[in-house]
Amino acid sequence: MTKFRLSILVTATLLLISIITTSCSNENISDEKITNEIKTTGTMFFEQNSNNFSTAKNNNHTNKYQELNIEFSFISDDPLPDFNNDEELTNYFQNNIDQLNGSFIYSINNEILYESIVINGIENALPNTNDNYTQQLYRGCDYESIRQCTRDSIDNMGTISKLVCIAAGFACVAEEFANCAYTNCGGPQL
Repeated sequence: MTKFRLSILVTATLLLISIITTSCSNENISDEKITNEIKTTGTMFFEQNSNNFSTAKNNNHTNKYQELNIEFSFISDDPLPDFNNDEELTNYFQNNIDQLNGSFIYSINNEILYESIVINGIENALPNTNDNYTQQLYRGCDYESIRQCTRDSIDNMGTISKLVCIAAGFACVAEEFANCAYTNCGGPQL
């Protein structure tokens, strides 16, 4: 009887091992990170009525400086793979632009300045986006004019350019803001 129990135990163990092995081999385990959002955030300091701006706070920043918390993101309706570089991101979206669905959101200090919806690769800015100024009116050296100029610069980018800008990091968004600040406050366009 002990041989019989031993053979049942061995058979049960082998059966259990083969079930575990089969179920593990059927699992689709991926090291690829999946996300629905590509986002960049950062802080800029802008001195009113001048072309002085910075991405780093220092002791020279007085009360004349306005702290701007900037966020630019794309939220996809479908999961997006993790990209190792801008080239991978660009290639992915160029090859899959017709299936791209989601929304872009650009905000400063939690105020949405630009929002658009992308459906099957076609982007449409939402009409309720804060649009107090037109391109002819934002020539002043003040926050309102510079934020509107930045909003319009982002609006004028193509869909893939916006995605690359977000993936490139905060420097891309800061460059758009700085370009508008420098131009509106008397300097040549960067």
